Amino acid sequence: MKTFLKSATLLGAFMATVACGGGSTGGATGPNYQSQLLDLQRTLTDDSFTAEARMPSGSATYRGVANFNLADGSDADFTAAANGDFSNLPAYLGALRVNVNFGNDSLSGNVTNFTNYNQTPVNGRLDLSNGRLTDNNTGRIGDGLEAIASGQIAGRSLIMDVEGNVIGRNGEGIALYFDDRSSLAGGVGVAAR
Repeated sequence: MKTFLKSATLLGAFMATVACGGGSTGGATGPNYQSQLLDLQRTLTDDSFTAEARMPSGSATYRGVANFNLADGSDADFTAAANGDFSNLPAYLGALRVNVNFGNDSLSGNVTNFTNYNQTPVNGRLDLSNGRLTDNNTGRIGDGLEAIASGQIAGRSLIMDVEGNVIGRNGEGIALYFDDRSSLAGGVGVAAR
C-alpha cells in the first residue's frame, strides 16, 4: 500500500499542479511552478531508480519543486477545490533544493519561496537535516534517501519524515516524499541536477 500511495502522490503532484492553472487572484504573484514542473517532466524522462553502480560521484545539487497538502480532511476544503477555488485549500508549492554528497552518502537542503495554488506568496521554510543515502536505492519507493524536514509553512510548524530515491539512468533526478509526524499533512518533491 505504501508503494501505491507514494506513486499516486508523486503523479498527483504533477497532474494537480499543472491542471490547477495557477491563476492569481490579485496582489503579489509568486513563481510559476507549473512551468517548472513541465520542464522537470521533460528533463526527467526516465523515472526508474538509479542502480548503485550508476550513481553519480562527488556532489550534486538538485533543484525542483515540492508540493504540500496541509489539509485536515475537511470536506469544505476539497469541495471548494473541486469547484476550481483553490484560495482556501491549505496546499502549497515551494522551491526545492537538495545537495547530495555521493562520496559520504549525505544530503541537506531546503524548501523555500512558498506560494499557494493561486501563486500568492506565503511565508515558510523547511530545512532538510540528518539526510543520508541508504545504499538501498533500487529496493522500494522511498528506500534510497532519508532525512528530516522541519520548519513552517504559512505559520504552521512541521516536522516531517522524508524518504526518497535517486532516479534516472545516471542519477539525473530525485523524488522525495514528506510525511508529517503529527498530522495528515504531507508532500512530494521532484528535482533535477
